[in-house]
Amino acid sequence: SHDRPPRAPRAAAALLPPRQKPGGLAERPPGGAGRGRGGGGRMGLAGARRWAFAGALGAFHTSELAYAAAFTSHDFGWHSLLLSPPYAVAMALAVAEEAVWAWAAPGLKASGTVTDAVAAVGLGMVVMGELLRKGALLSARGNFTHTIQHTRRKGHVLVTSGFYRLCRHPGYLGWWIWAVGTQVLLLNPACSVLFHLLSRQFFSARVQAEEALLLRFFGQAFEEYADCTPHYMPLRRA
Repeated sequence: SHDRPPRAPRAAAALLPPRQKPGGLAERPPGGAGRGRGGGGRMGLAGARRWAFAGALGAFHTSELAYAAAFTSHDFGWHSLLLSPPYAVAMALAVAEEAVWAWAAPGLKASGTVTDAVAAVGLGMVVMGELLRKGALLSARGNFTHTIQHTRRKGHVLVTSGFYRLCRHPGYLGWWIWAVGTQVLLLNPACSVLFHLLSRQFFSARVQAEEALLLRFFGQAFEEYADCTPHYMPLRRA
């Protein structure tokens, strides 16, 4: 009985290299330790989606504020962050839906071929929408304001170049794609539909009011531009 070597203490045993199977394959330690990508990877993907969502919101709104400060100082203020109460409620609903899914069915949004692909589509929509939105703002510069202008300012011109050559209201189209994309990124089915419907309602009224003013400001020049330049948004008919 005294020929058996003494056992290593548990703390020391944890530091020893894993036992080797024939063929050079190391055995996994018991209890699931070291399952880095199996169990923890799914939680990591959920965290990455949430961080991407938070980053998208931060980048969008701070860049809107920076644009207003740089190009439309006459229309600059806290409203330039575009954080209206209805918008804040919509984003709160998005966070609530994410929390409900995480509590009620935590495995439903786990990493997989379909969920990863959908999240990637959402991220692509966020990036594309942001680029389209900011490209439109930079194309228009001081001619684009966050609030509708009911009188034509000195130096206000009809912008038909840059991103406005691609479509009418590219800034609105970009925001629409971006907003829905944030919900596709979060894998929020209800808010993906809700954000699309809310965007349609908001931009239908906004475009109708703005185009009536543009027609008054620029007359035939705007008519000709509108006739040959679609807006590509599924707006409600007036």
